[in-house]
Amino acid sequence: MSSPRFQLECSLLKDSDRIRTDYSHVDELARSIAERGLIQPIVITSDYTVIDGGSRLRAVRDVLKLTHVDVVFMEVLSEADLRILEVEANIRRRDFTWTERVLAVARVHELRAAQSILSGQDRWTQRQTGELLGMAVGNVNNMLRLAGFIRNNDKGILACDGVTNAIKLLLERTNHPTKCQQQVSGPQRA
Repeated sequence: MSSPRFQLECSLLKDSDRIRTDYSHVDELARSIAERGLIQPIVITSDYTVIDGGSRLRAVRDVLKLTHVDVVFMEVLSEADLRILEVEANIRRRDFTWTERVLAVARVHELRAAQSILSGQDRWTQRQTGELLGMAVGNVNNMLRLAGFIRNNDKGILACDGVTNAIKLLLERTNHPTKCQQQVSGPQRA
């Protein structure tokens, strides 16, 4: 059962002695919050100490300059409990696999392109997807190309251990198509 959300003044919230010290990503997070809202409230103790959501608080307070933020209360027993909760919130969270990330970028691009068509706006571009996701347009282009191969269950691409090697394989295929076809289907017999 989840705790109810409350609105509190940002100035009342106190940072605990947090493990995370790099908040260079908060501008990107702030753009997302401005567009979509705060999906996950900030978790605090009864004395308004932030347990989970330091980045969200900085995005809301420091970048968006909002005065109030959604919070939920959680009581913890000790300083050790605070550290464990912070670590679990950041370490247990599983990042996308490289194929999931590629497909997510492609899906965002496709959805935005469809929205622009339905609303009669200018055509949505890879550059706009890059700006939205904080990626270079070349990376977006590579992700879209890779997504097609992943969706077609390309064994060579799926065997790669990451985006970089998958892109290298695509480049090899472009430059040496017969060599790469052998990598996918095995050596040709005479």
